[in-house]
Amino acid sequence: MKLLKIFWFIVLIIVIILFSLLNIFEWLYINDSNTVDIKVVSNRECEECTSLDSYLKVYKKAWVQFWNIDNIDYTSSKGKEYINEYRIQKLPFIIFSKNLDRYDTIANSWSDTFGYKNKKKEFIPTDIIPPYFNLDSQETEWLLNITYIWYNSCDECFLFTDIKKLLSSFWLKFKVLKDVDKSSDEAEKLIKKYNIEVLPSVILSKNTSLYKNFSYFWTNFWTIETDGNFVLRNPEKLWLKYLTISTNKK
Repeated sequence: MKLLKIFWFIVLIIVIILFSLLNIFEWLYINDSNTVDIKVVSNRECEECTSLDSYLKVYKKAWVQFWNIDNIDYTSSKGKEYINEYRIQKLPFIIFSKNLDRYDTIANSWSDTFGYKNKKKEFIPTDIIPPYFNLDSQETEWLLNITYIWYNSCDECFLFTDIKKLLSSFWLKFKVLKDVDKSSDEAEKLIKKYNIEVLPSVILSKNTSLYKNFSYFWTNFWTIETDGNFVLRNPEKLWLKYLTISTNKK
């Protein structure tokens, strides 16, 4: 009986060791073959800057598997070292490990679309989703201005909150948010300047063009004016309720 207990105890120990070794081998295989490590130099105090999670959505759609993410604040000694080594000018700055070349969809088009590969064979994206923190100016850049012109006689028309929610889904972020009534002098000048025919109307500042993820969207719904600003023209295509100024009909 005692020998039997010793036998099963030894078997249990062997099973535990084998299971541990299996996990180690699996970890080494996964980490070496398919997963990608990321180093991110960022300004943790920049609340407006695009989050890493938002940025990585693009890569997750391509089924990229991430293993280790090292988030480094730019004021730390390690951050300063990376700024000098990689000549960083804007934050967040992202470095993908060389294993990203296992994903053909991204690796084959990287030099033309996303960024460049350095001597370490790391992948460095240059097309960072704005807004970003500029190290030279010490300011957050590419924040947008938005002006919403409304008409108080239209209770069913889309609200400022509706359009902000829609634009936020494209990661657009704003510095100045202004809503003006149609009866105001400012609104009348804008309506005349841009020949606006429907209300509510939405005007975005010209740096909206820097948001490439939005550029595929605006062509069917907005016009770019001579001053570079964007004006919403076809709210019905977005299923937004509006009022036609000339007929006063919804």
